[in-house]
Amino acid sequence: MNEKEFLELFNRYLKENSIVDYWEFDDEFNKLKNNKDLVKKLSQDKDLVFKLIEHDALFILWMPQELLTEEMIEHILKRRPKAIQYIKNPTEEMCLKAISINAKSIRYIENSNLNFEMIKQAVDQDLEALMYIPYEIINKKNVKYFCKKLAELLEEFVNEEGRIQIECDDCGFEHWYYQEDFNNLMIYLLNFIGE
Repeated sequence: MNEKEFLELFNRYLKENSIVDYWEFDDEFNKLKNNKDLVKKLSQDKDLVFKLIEHDALFILWMPQELLTEEMIEHILKRRPKAIQYIKNPTEEMCLKAISINAKSIRYIENSNLNFEMIKQAVDQDLEALMYIPYEIINKKNVKYFCKKLAELLEEFVNEEGRIQIECDDCGFEHWYYQEDFNNLMIYLLNFIGE
């Protein structure tokens, strides 16, 4: 498919918004990853890039990195903070932007790109971000911080009788999605302190 045919299909999909057009366009969209020349041509039009990113964040993986602007990255992170995982070699500022939008987006940032300040920002913003921290970030200087935050998290979920009191929005039963992660982090911290 050439650029003109692709753009006609995309515009028809945007205008008609039918399920048939969606699947036809989506099929062609997914073929883009194998057509670097077409991706490069499409990437020249900033407005088009925003629309393609709206359709599927994977487009930023395929486009030439030199054409990826801060504005495009900020645009996608505002709608999908987990898109940080698709950005090759994200800067610290990009990671912090994703975290400021949604603290739990640290789970989508490669461990090699994370540092304590990023994790601290995420955890201070949302205690449940603790469930996504890489354990190797814990050291003698910051272990007290993680113990304190883990205690704060537990305090949020303990009722007056000392039982964990959480009601799942989906099923109504009392349980916590992160219980196993919480237990593993607690065990890791206790072992770290005991060394």
